[in-house]
Amino acid sequence: MELLLGWPFGRLGPKFLDRRPFHFWDKIFTGLLAGWWFYVLTSLWFFQAFALYPMFLLSGIPFRLLIYCHGYMPPISLFGRLLRGRWIIPGYDQVFVAPLLACLPIVGVLFLFPWIELDFTLLMAVAFTLTWWILFAMGPGLQTWRLTGNHRIVPGFQTQYTVRAG
Repeated sequence: MELLLGWPFGRLGPKFLDRRPFHFWDKIFTGLLAGWWFYVLTSLWFFQAFALYPMFLLSGIPFRLLIYCHGYMPPISLFGRLLRGRWIIPGYDQVFVAPLLACLPIVGVLFLFPWIELDFTLLMAVAFTLTWWILFAMGPGLQTWRLTGNHRIVPGFQTQYTVRAG
């Protein structure tokens, strides 16, 4: 039986009923697999490492932010934050920590490469794996953040959800 729920009930209703949870080991092994694929592709075409990694960052960060923030806005506007002096709202701004930290592995590789005597493609693959783990495995979990985050719910692109009941 399918129920069509309009806004705001579609946002508040259960959406995680038939979804299999992505466990810790699933996240670890998909990150290792993505890093291995990156290593294989960049060892075949070395010049692609400088194009593939930034493309991953420039698509992965907005993807995560879109998944988390679509339909879930901060409790106070940017002007209100500046006016009241509340520049950081921990309950909402926690979703921006992982995308900001995702840039650290490549910065670390670029700074450490002259002192570490390893293959550059291997270091880039390790940085890619770390970035993957930060973007897709670092908390807060999507369901946890949507249920307990400090945000306000607004209509998004889709205003009706199909929920299978029973």
